[in-house]
Amino acid sequence: MRAAVGILSAVIVILAIDVLYWYRLERRPLPADTRIPRLKWTSTGDQFTGATAPIVGSDGTLYLAGAFAIEAFDPSSAIKWVYRLDVGDPLRAANLVQDPAGNLYFTTSRFVYSITSSGLKRWQVSCAHAALARNFEGSPFQSGAVYATCESRFVALDESEGRERCRLPNVDTQASDFASPSALMLRNEEFIFSRTQRLFAADRDGNTLWTYPSDPNSTAYLLGPGVGDMIYVRNSSSDLVALDSRGQEMWTFNGGPSVAFNENPVTAAGGTLYVAAAHGPLFALTSGGTLKWVFNLPPSTMNLGYTSPLLSSDGVIYQVLENSVIALSSNRELIWQLELPEKGHRGFPALAPDGTLYAVMDNSVVHAIQTRN
Repeated sequence: MRAAVGILSAVIVILAIDVLYWYRLERRPLPADTRIPRLKWTSTGDQFTGATAPIVGSDGTLYLAGAFAIEAFDPSSAIKWVYRLDVGDPLRAANLVQDPAGNLYFTTSRFVYSITSSGLKRWQVSCAHAALARNFEGSPFQSGAVYATCESRFVALDESEGRERCRLPNVDTQASDFASPSALMLRNEEFIFSRTQRLFAADRDGNTLWTYPSDPNSTAYLLGPGVGDMIYVRNSSSDLVALDSRGQEMWTFNGGPSVAFNENPVTAAGGTLYVAAAHGPLFALTSGGTLKWVFNLPPSTMNLGYTSPLLSSDGVIYQVLENSVIALSSNRELIWQLELPEKGHRGFPALAPDGTLYAVMDNSVVHAIQTRN
């Protein structure tokens, strides 16, 4: 009898240990990059065109820029506010930024605007064909001023009031009847402008320092800044070219026949560059422009093609496709692919502090994806 009781007790202990083991195994947290994402919600923006990257504030608010409205979503998908624009004065693409205080800045065909994070107007300044400048953090701010191109002049506007502080002398950034591209502000207090499909650099006195290409019959398109005052451009052969701050070519990358680059590369902490060709594929390059790997993407049906990939702090690469979002490791492994319930064409990714990945599409649809708990 005692033996039977002992055997039964041993069996109960073994079963309890077994249950506890599998319970803990089931509840053991998985690494962030192996968790299957889930679609939290899908919503529709107000007249959103998908031509400008969204912004996620420190409180998780998602800010979208449409053709005639700026809109704010809270993390639950509720619309917090909408700031509407004059239908005769649409917003310029690629011109929505936020300062450290949370104020938003953007440009229309005729004005530069600043509004609060609550959607209230702070100021507006007359500025035709405006484009906000960019530094190496993607910001137009410097010493309490916001820098912008207005028609053919380059100006510094006071952040708090919008009044013009100064303008760059003796520089015509572009013909007045053309839309001005964004200027680039270097760390050495020089500026890069794109005019008549060529680049030129100017100092604060308006002196031209160099032009690229040097051949006036060749062309180049400014893509954006890199690390350490590196400048990325697309040349007339559709190659990706890296220039130093003196306008000298550091390296050139050719992606192959029919491959063109419309977006600026993004740089990982280790120096690897990731750049999506307009219609695919996605390339990983060393900091010296040598190919590391290629990941094929389905051909984009839009003329502008894919937007830049987004990098998370743990090294995951997110790329928005026309009907899905993919996550890749730095070794080209497909971590996951999530089909979207509504197809778009061109989409921008944005990542919130809580791990929510937003895929904002050109058909005004916003998808919120939870990438980790």
